[in-house]
Amino acid sequence: EIEIIKSRKVIGSVVKKLDLSICYFKEGRIKLVEEYTNSPVRIVFENKDSLFYASDIIFNIKIKSKKEFDFFDIDDNYIKTAQFGEKLFSQNLGGFKIVNVRESNESSKIIIKLHKLKNVVSAYKNRLIISAPGRGSQIVTLSLNDAVKEKAKDFLNEIVKEYNTVVNRITLNEKI
Repeated sequence: EIEIIKSRKVIGSVVKKLDLSICYFKEGRIKLVEEYTNSPVRIVFENKDSLFYASDIIFNIKIKSKKEFDFFDIDDNYIKTAQFGEKLFSQNLGGFKIVNVRESNESSKIIIKLHKLKNVVSAYKNRLIISAPGRGSQIVTLSLNDAVKEKAKDFLNEIVKEYNTVVNRITLNEKI
């Protein structure tokens, strides 16, 4: 069970389902604060292909109004002003949109980080702690340390669902 749970395939599936390779941050007083479910914006891709999952990209947006935002590169160089929901294009990412999902203070700056899938999977694989109460036990305990408790909880819940799906698939194949 532990090998199945810690497999790159299972963890990769969870990372993709929860979009954990995309992180949203706002500037705090001292450091960046991840806005896991609290980000006022979301990035929506037309197609998440192998090129998307192989990209490590950081960019910033500054919300100007309910309808538009300014787009900046990692070095804070202005790129363009765009409308929420407007189709944008990047050679590395293909077509995407920035959508406004909740009200925000105008002039909010949001940092969007897209990480390589293999790096995110490795990070979760290394941080996932699985322990069994005793030898031969069919019960395991899962834990994960993360700066955002809700993110860790979502990951652990989804890893259990994915594990059950894989085990059910294996069981079905054995019966056939």
